[in-house]
Amino acid sequence: MGGLLAILGRRVAVACFVTAMFVTGVRAQDGETIRVESNEVVVPVRVAHRGRIGLPLSQAESDCFYANRQMLAKLLPSEPYVYRDCDDRYYRGLMRTDFRILEDGQERKVQNVTVGVFQRLFVRDNLGRYDEYSETPRGRWSIDLPMPFTPNGIREPVYYVAFVPAKSEEGSCHQIKVEVKRRWAAVFARSEYCNVPHAPSDPLGGTGFGKVLAGYGTSERSPAIDVFAQTGVFLTDRGSTRLEISLELPWDKFSRDWREGTLRASVGLLGTAARPDGTIVQRFSDFACCSSAEFKIWVLERMDQASLPYQYETQIDLEPGEYTLELVIGDAVNFGRVVRKISVEAPDEKQPTISSVFLCKRKRYANVAAVEEAAANFAPAYRPLVSHGVRFTPAGDTRFRKGEPLFVYFEIYEPLLPSSPSTTLTWRMRVVDEKSGEVKIDTGSRSAASQIKPGTSTIAIAEEVDVQKLPAGPYRVDVQAADSQGRETLWRTAMFNVE
Repeated sequence: MGGLLAILGRRVAVACFVTAMFVTGVRAQDGETIRVESNEVVVPVRVAHRGRIGLPLSQAESDCFYANRQMLAKLLPSEPYVYRDCDDRYYRGLMRTDFRILEDGQERKVQNVTVGVFQRLFVRDNLGRYDEYSETPRGRWSIDLPMPFTPNGIREPVYYVAFVPAKSEEGSCHQIKVEVKRRWAAVFARSEYCNVPHAPSDPLGGTGFGKVLAGYGTSERSPAIDVFAQTGVFLTDRGSTRLEISLELPWDKFSRDWREGTLRASVGLLGTAARPDGTIVQRFSDFACCSSAEFKIWVLERMDQASLPYQYETQIDLEPGEYTLELVIGDAVNFGRVVRKISVEAPDEKQPTISSVFLCKRKRYANVAAVEEAAANFAPAYRPLVSHGVRFTPAGDTRFRKGEPLFVYFEIYEPLLPSSPSTTLTWRMRVVDEKSGEVKIDTGSRSAASQIKPGTSTIAIAEEVDVQKLPAGPYRVDVQAADSQGRETLWRTAMFNVE
């Protein structure tokens, strides 16, 4: 299957549909971005040792993997897992003079080379283990790992090679070739870029695959991929509003193909937020597979579950107003679509307010997640949902089975707190049977004092609901807050089902 060239840029961006290079044991570059900064084109490049591609692990690599496994086995859930790099297939320490780049057959001067690192995060939480990876500042893809599973312990060096391109018309495409002055170097980089206007939050903009997803959005075909979604609005201490989006996806429904131990697939997401008159105010996209985060199997082939995503989370900023949110996720054959009406209220600087209510199944230590993500510079603009030192992952699918955990997360905003720390706040939660109207759970009024942090107007609350005590059927969660001056927020609600 063809690969995808995704491009980011501050001023100009370039994108086109190309054929990616696939080699057993080496990651393809489908989701990597070529960006134009000022007058420079920046090309991400990976350089592997050709003599090591496809070979079994060396003794040093095996020892390193074993040491990582031993370290992981001894860690408590409250301790971060920052593993040693075990992969010696990639060239490290390359400099500007090691690279040569050609544009349309003409050599261009390499202006500079900077080095980054790509790695997937190995996440441990209350439900088990899974991998996360990120291609954009706010996007988070999750892969549900089959058990037993051992993390790979690989940090791939990525060289960002910058050159000044020849002047060209907008929309024109150009062939590029990156060479490395090493006898056994196997170079993995893009073969083409196009001069197309682009935004950093929209890496599929202007690409062939992006156009395919846009076509799905207007298609009269019935979606063949079921997508579950949870959306909601949060405020920040700066008074701005952000929309939280969480999707759950059936990874086994995506079209894919295995050749020579390498997965060939294209999975991506396109989202738009439009005003009632149809004006699109936000367009965002992301590429899931097979991108730079593609997991190549050295020994076990056809391990689709360890390669394809089952969940996606992101956040976008929206001004107050009414919107239609459309999310399309698909591959080169099938797609799923979610359409939601979104109302973003203007923040009230004099009254306490309350966020949307999010239902969660997964939780983990917030400090562990922070350390692990900082080590990988992972989705740096994403703001996690944290209460009392615990980080919660919003579920896309709000159907809960007996025995599954259910955590209700919401935030209270009290503008008086920074200037009047003595202000007190209470909250109340009810779980209502949607069929009978009977209140099954009522927490009564509870103090939020233990969740208040000095200097902030935001109070994050999380409460667990015992699903085991609820008969099967549809339910509604209601939450409300009040301050010491007797001012109450509106009730916020969220729907779920017990199966």
